[in-house]
Amino acid sequence: MRLIFVGVLSMVLLTISFFSISNQVAYSESEIIANSIGFENSTILELKNSRGNNVEINSVRIWLSEGNSFESFKTEKGWIGKNTPQGVIVFTSQDSIKPGETVKFGIKTSLEKPAINWKAVDGNGNIIKSAKTITDIQNIDNTNTEINKPKSVAIKDNSSFKLIPEKLSAGADFRVIGNNFVPNQSLNLYINDKITKSFSTDSDGNFLITDKVPEQITSERTEFLISDSVGAEKEISLRLTGLEKRTIEQTTELTFVEIPPTVKRGETITMEGTSNPETTITITSTQKNLGIVSIDTITSGFDGHWSFQSLFSPDLELDTVTVKVSDGITNIERNIDVISSKLIRISSQELRYEPGDIISFTGNAIANSDLLVYLEDPKGLEVYSNLITVDTSGIVNFDIATDMNQMKGTYVLHANQGKEEGISVVGIGEDPVEVIVVSTGQLNYNTNEIVSIVIQGEAEARLSIIILDDSSKEKMSDTLDLGPDGYHVFEFGASELSVGSYVVEVRHGKARGDTVFSIGLTQGSGVINMQTTKGDYNPGESILLMGNTGSNSLLTLTLFDSNETAVKKIDVFSDKNGGFRTDKFRIPNDPQVGQWSIKAKSGGNTAEHAFTVSNVLESIAVLVDKESKSYTFSEIVTISGAGANPSTSIDIEFYDNQDNVVSDKLTIYAKSNGEFITNWVIPNDIPLGEIKIVVTDPVTSSSTTISIIE
Repeated sequence: MRLIFVGVLSMVLLTISFFSISNQVAYSESEIIANSIGFENSTILELKNSRGNNVEINSVRIWLSEGNSFESFKTEKGWIGKNTPQGVIVFTSQDSIKPGETVKFGIKTSLEKPAINWKAVDGNGNIIKSAKTITDIQNIDNTNTEINKPKSVAIKDNSSFKLIPEKLSAGADFRVIGNNFVPNQSLNLYINDKITKSFSTDSDGNFLITDKVPEQITSERTEFLISDSVGAEKEISLRLTGLEKRTIEQTTELTFVEIPPTVKRGETITMEGTSNPETTITITSTQKNLGIVSIDTITSGFDGHWSFQSLFSPDLELDTVTVKVSDGITNIERNIDVISSKLIRISSQELRYEPGDIISFTGNAIANSDLLVYLEDPKGLEVYSNLITVDTSGIVNFDIATDMNQMKGTYVLHANQGKEEGISVVGIGEDPVEVIVVSTGQLNYNTNEIVSIVIQGEAEARLSIIILDDSSKEKMSDTLDLGPDGYHVFEFGASELSVGSYVVEVRHGKARGDTVFSIGLTQGSGVINMQTTKGDYNPGESILLMGNTGSNSLLTLTLFDSNETAVKKIDVFSDKNGGFRTDKFRIPNDPQVGQWSIKAKSGGNTAEHAFTVSNVLESIAVLVDKESKSYTFSEIVTISGAGANPSTSIDIEFYDNQDNVVSDKLTIYAKSNGEFITNWVIPNDIPLGEIKIVVTDPVTSSSTTISIIE
């Protein structure tokens, strides 16, 4: 019931206090919880007889500390109160307070914040418990005063537990699995108001215990209740079956077949064994730092065989997982080491090399499959590529030569076998810095698919990820941690985003990574128009292709050489305005000379654009790293080319449009195949406008022109 004190303008809440039992106790294991609430000189005292008690409260006596006195009191219906000359109020009732029930008394005292002494007494006059509560006052916005339930210390709103098996009979053994409780807290299990087990939750707020239904159950409907130290509860009520009690004698011993010694994150393995027929099996997986990873229950078949498909989460640490299988009587454990799910793991033998050194790479890849590797310099320019045949061992070893004029910085090695990809970094002339590589499993996803974004970077780095639509509006963001292998797969349902194209940006400190993907786009774009920025290309040059077609459409682009042989194929999509572009095509260093082409296809729509690849082997071809050839002060220009006299010195000179020298001459050496590459930092005092770069070997010379802009 609720007790209301009239004339109160604003209310105050008394905090709850708990007290130890005095020496005047007849029931040493009994527990009565006292709570109080009040305003000014008014107080309500609530006593709760805990479920686990085996005694009933028939009367309550209360008195105040010296200096305070009672002015009036109120009782619940069925209770009678008497204020004795000794200053003790005695409350009695014909309806006793049974275990699990509460009683409330309202009092008014001469002084605020009274210290209330109380005794709970049974029907024979024995003291059940004697204690003292001190009042604390806090303001609240409320017009009525009512008893506040004690705040739970172990049970949350989403806490839950279940019984295994779900059908029980008197005398049956069973297990209790709990999830989402407060970590490291004490709990009690009650069966029909009798405490049968005391235990604690683990560091994740979960628990797994075993117990037994009492032999002598008087009612078919049985209450199974979990309670914490202040009386908060979670309850399951079920009807016991009429079956004879289960015995712990087993005719078939529990077995657990050996499992593989290692498993990749994201992989599923089969666990199996034997037990008694139709027995509930609990499978618990734990990891040292994560605690309980999963708890699953299955039932063995009529022949006693059990089997379970276990998924090892991509979020697991690269450490041992202990799997415990239990039938409630016997426990069997197996250990399995979690390893990286990356199938390609290649790295340089040294973290840093100097210009002119030979970089040695080693590692593992998919056996009996060709491996494409390419090395990018700090500006993202591809400086080496090769196709390596991997034998049955899967072991990979290869070297990449550098020259004395190699750009200093962090180089990224990309290794690819079909859909599998791996990266590693190496420093030339300086220690490598962090890089982030982002890719998606596919360019376009159907609306019912899962989008998988693969992120690779520094081990155990915390990253931020942002997904933007084609209007640069943020649609999704999150924070994630890379694993010990520097690898993470960020997944979500494609249905969470609308049809269209998206950009993924991943950041960690100064490191950045990005990629694109689309959702729900289809082939069949309509008329396709496209062209390259040049009509004639030299060996080693990159190709910038731009075009226009229907909006939000998928296209397949294929580069063909002069013999109509497909050199490379990529997929792109058009934006909301129908525009598309790519710079992913590059002329090989030793191409077939003649007319090349790029063909586009989208459903039934096709288009083709042709251009010329020239034979420049009779003279030097000079290339720079920007298609626009526009640069600013202090920017680094990568100068490369082919067709030079093999293994001879090359002079590189810089002139303005008046043929004045504007920078110091560079001297480098051509490779054995006539290729060369170096870097030039644009001086801050160089004149704006066109600058001619002249490359001369002992036989011939050639040039290219760039523009210096503000």
